[in-house]
Amino acid sequence: MQDLSLYLTLYQYLALGMDHALNYKIARNLCAAVAELHAINIVHGDLSSENVLVNQRTQEVKLIDFDMASFEGTSQ
Repeated sequence: MQDLSLYLTLYQYLALGMDHALNYKIARNLCAAVAELHAINIVHGDLSSENVLVNQRTQEVKLIDFDMASFEGTSQ
C-alpha cells in the first residue's frame, strides 16, 4: 500500500494558499484523472474537494471515495 502521509485533501491543500502555478498544475492533474476515468466509462459520482488527494511535493492527484461511482449509462 502506498504511503499517503504526503497527501492532503484538495480542501486542505488550497487552504495553505499556494501560488497560482501550483494550483494550475493541480487543476490539470485533476482534469487528467477525471478524463482517464471517463475514457473507461466510469463516472465518479461524488467529486468534491474532500475526495481529491494532493501530494504536497509533486501535486500528483488521487481520487478517493468511489462509493457513488458508476459506469456511464448505468446507475447505482
